[in-house]
Amino acid sequence: MNEDRLFCQTEDGQWQDINNGDSEDDGKPRFTVNKIATEIQKVFGNYLQLRPQGKLIPAGNGATKQLANIRSGLIKNIEQNSNSHDIYDTAYQSMLECGFGAWKVETGFAEDSISEQVIKLVKIPDAVNTVWFDPSSKEITRRDAKYAFHIEFIQFNDYKLKYPKSEVAQFPTMQQLISSETCNSYWYNGDYIAVAQYWRKVPTTKTLGLLVTGETIEITKEIEASLQNGEGAELALDTDGMPRIRQVESHRLEMFMINGGEVLSGAHSFPSPYIPLIPVIGHELMVQGTKYIRGMVRHAKDPQRIYNYSNSAFIETTAVATDQSYVIADAQVKGYEDDWSRNDNPPYKRYKHVDGLPAPQRSQPAQISPALTAQMAQSENDIVSAMGVIQTQQSLSESVTGVSFRDQMRNSDLGTAGLMSHMVMAVDYSTEIMNSMLGAVYDTEQVTRIVGDEGKTEEVQINRTERGENGKMVKLNDLSSGTYQVEADVAPSFTSQRTELLEMLQTLGNNNPMLAELTIDLQAKYMDAPFSDELHKRLRKVQIDKGLVEPTEEEVEEMGINLEAIAQRKAELDAANKSLIEAEAQLKQSQTRKNNEDAMNKAAATDKLVSDNQQTLIENRYKLLESVKIKLELGQPLNQQDAMLLVVSGEIIMDDFADSLEEREQLHAQVMQAMGQMQAQVAGNIQQPARPTAEQNVQAINMNDAGLTI
Repeated sequence: MNEDRLFCQTEDGQWQDINNGDSEDDGKPRFTVNKIATEIQKVFGNYLQLRPQGKLIPAGNGATKQLANIRSGLIKNIEQNSNSHDIYDTAYQSMLECGFGAWKVETGFAEDSISEQVIKLVKIPDAVNTVWFDPSSKEITRRDAKYAFHIEFIQFNDYKLKYPKSEVAQFPTMQQLISSETCNSYWYNGDYIAVAQYWRKVPTTKTLGLLVTGETIEITKEIEASLQNGEGAELALDTDGMPRIRQVESHRLEMFMINGGEVLSGAHSFPSPYIPLIPVIGHELMVQGTKYIRGMVRHAKDPQRIYNYSNSAFIETTAVATDQSYVIADAQVKGYEDDWSRNDNPPYKRYKHVDGLPAPQRSQPAQISPALTAQMAQSENDIVSAMGVIQTQQSLSESVTGVSFRDQMRNSDLGTAGLMSHMVMAVDYSTEIMNSMLGAVYDTEQVTRIVGDEGKTEEVQINRTERGENGKMVKLNDLSSGTYQVEADVAPSFTSQRTELLEMLQTLGNNNPMLAELTIDLQAKYMDAPFSDELHKRLRKVQIDKGLVEPTEEEVEEMGINLEAIAQRKAELDAANKSLIEAEAQLKQSQTRKNNEDAMNKAAATDKLVSDNQQTLIENRYKLLESVKIKLELGQPLNQQDAMLLVVSGEIIMDDFADSLEEREQLHAQVMQAMGQMQAQVAGNIQQPARPTAEQNVQAINMNDAGLTI
């Protein structure tokens, strides 16, 4: 892994293995165009836009969302005070180059206190050479390792001051120490000597108990004594009336300071069950019991060598391409040596003619092989492919939006998504370690600083003890209580999120003016421009005066806002809005009534028109019936049309012309007689109906319109 890093980052690292290890200058040009380092910086730059964070969520045993936010904010404060960006970036960069990076978590005293402890993160610049884990561990975070080492090199004189009683410190000089063979040669380097933290897990057992509150706790001697004294919550009982407790296998963590030959101090306890060394491991593969770990460089080394060789050959060829010296025989320049040795460009040069030889000619320039240029292009593509980088378009249209550009850039990270996933796991593991330490390190009542999601800080009081409603003492914001899990939070940095939110608000506001008015303060807040804070305050005041938003407590105090006046204005606005809504409702009801009346009037007009048409048709029908009646009274024969009219209208004739039952019977008899006569006329062809006149055709049409069938 060291070779990968040297190959990628050192000045002449890509030419160290030429000629089977012989790096003597053979006169050939050796140029390095470091494509690998460039691609790594691209991947690293994309990582900077998506910094992973660990976030705590409640997972039982009395855990609350409020306390989860406090613990998350406290961990963010630890990261901020430790300059975690530099620590995480160093580890990630190392992992990209050689497949391994790391940092550690440790405790220390606050700068302004002699007793108050704090948690902090520590950078490990050369983790690949100074951090070693139990080789039997299998998890990518090495949380299952039984032991681990972290080695640091310090100057020999500083070592003697820090560990004066050490056996190594008794040697006057470093040379005498080396000659004594007290330490293995690995443990010293020049004037430096190695000191290591040796972490190990010691198997133990612990007792767990279930409280009546449903919380599971470890029953230590202190808790056992408080339970016996009736203090705190009681243990839950099983069906046999026995306390619900059980023994489980566990371990305790110890740390020793050692050098190559002795234990300098220890064992030291640590307020966490986890070894506080957090590795970031790249691609890991187990083959026949051997672990192979690499970053992005390993498989790209050969394509990079080919590119360097081809590029150097290309430069060598082009460098001599302008060399067009003369090809000439010695006899041709005899006596004119001074003319031909001049570097200027005289108008002519003299030479002696020699039989059988051509005149002096310039040599042909060296030709660049097309295969060489093709090989350079191919090796350049091979470098990128071997590193797992998915190439995007080299240029983007001006019409591409910022969001689309970021989407394309994120798509280019798919080939290195596994490396980013391992970084996320490392940050989550680091968060889990710090969370396990909070209750033991921050165990006193104090006011501490936490950092929110937007980077804003606030102070909260933790471990405050006061008397509860039942008269017992309770601890508020108790960092030693509850169980919490780490939730991965991989998102753009707050700066990137702010830019995307501003773009979204502006887009939505363009399509919805009302929404633009409601969110104009947020647009000003997230603008990356001078005086944006002042603009945000002024817009907030306007919105508050209009009653569009509620003022915060800070705004009330800072702006001298009269909440009663705002409430009164809001009530007036609500009343006005209510009146407007009621007026709109009344207008809508009035319009509905008008529409119904119009519909009813239209229906009535339609009914009247139909009635008038029917009346006209009835009058026409009565005229026809009147003519038939006259024929009957005169005893005139009826034709077929008259008979059919009597058949379909007999009841109407009886209703209109008969006032009594007797008259109805007489009229019915006449109708039946007329029908019989018609049948006899038709059967005997006594009288054929005459051809209908135009007037009769009109009458027939009117009868059809009245619903009569002829």
